[in-house]
Amino acid sequence: MLRHFSVPKVLRMTPNRMLQEFFGRLGHTLLSLDWRKVREHNVEPVLTSMSWLTREAQDEIEWALASVFELACESGARAIVEVAHQDGQADVFGELPENACCYERAMWAWLNHPKIFEQASLIHQVESLTRWRKRTGLPQVQPRATPTATRELAAALSQCLRREEGRGQNCTVEYFRRRDGADVFVAYPDDFVQTVLLHDDRGRLVPRPLRQTFEIAFAYQADEGTLELFAQVAPTLKPKLESLFGQIILDADLDASNSPRPYDLNRLKDRYFCLETDPSDHVSASIARLRLEVPDYGRFTVEPIRSGRGGDVFEVIDDCLNGQAAPWEAINISMATFRFQFAAVSGRQGGTLTFDVTFPDHCSIKSRRPERIDLTRKYLRRWRISRV
Repeated sequence: MLRHFSVPKVLRMTPNRMLQEFFGRLGHTLLSLDWRKVREHNVEPVLTSMSWLTREAQDEIEWALASVFELACESGARAIVEVAHQDGQADVFGELPENACCYERAMWAWLNHPKIFEQASLIHQVESLTRWRKRTGLPQVQPRATPTATRELAAALSQCLRREEGRGQNCTVEYFRRRDGADVFVAYPDDFVQTVLLHDDRGRLVPRPLRQTFEIAFAYQADEGTLELFAQVAPTLKPKLESLFGQIILDADLDASNSPRPYDLNRLKDRYFCLETDPSDHVSASIARLRLEVPDYGRFTVEPIRSGRGGDVFEVIDDCLNGQAAPWEAINISMATFRFQFAAVSGRQGGTLTFDVTFPDHCSIKSRRPERIDLTRKYLRRWRISRV
């Protein structure tokens, strides 16, 4: 479900005692506001007092509330707990009431554990990225994760992007280790200059140049010898970014022209292929959509109506594809959407997980709930759809 940020919503969902501390921590006094007389969830007096602050103060408050909003959800709370465990502070919410909502928990971390909050924000941000390119066959080594190494990687990425695309004048790289053992390096290089319309101090609408950063993320799994890359760059540039990562972080030369293909979707051409799962995992799997590459015709996506008579993707293919004009043997599957149905068991909520695997090397599973990633990877390997 999509979440939309608004200042009134965060103020309304956060207890007044925390809001009072929040404004004090930022150093902004809300004039003519007596917190003792403000009812819980009544945001109008707070918004009125905020409107009397300077523009700079209002922007700072909005930015801080937006960062709290990003972690005020189930996945955000999990990210905070994950970082707290790694930092030796497992009971980070110990002083909060058991029925505290996600907004209260996120604000609690912002107020009392700023370092944990900052690291959790980075982890949560990476979890929201989709379309990861996967590479296998890497050396299984201990990566260089020192500040020196991250600075070297930042400089190399900056030089590469300036040469190849004319952007990336400055670059910063941050590092963290996921609880599944992946070493994650997130780079923030400068993007192209954009012109945005802003109101100046006199309220006039004026154009202003802005150079934002964009994200490049590397997730290296040493025990599997795999590297996953998220980068919104030209496809020809991605192997070069992987090579830079290999040279600097792994001390290894990765052949940019010989990247293995980790996913084999043509195994699904067998319509009797069984997506078998272990009963002890309490999960079932199905194919929700297939994208077919048909020689001499083009690309077709088959997605059955779940409530219709043709609920099975292979039955729809039989009914709608001309087998004489396009023999099934000549068709390749370039993308598959899997639907995993998780039953509610002890320590795990039930629900549905849907993700795409795209030939030869992309998967969106990285953006999903961490506790479900291991199971989906397990079955992609068992079904030999994933080569690792």
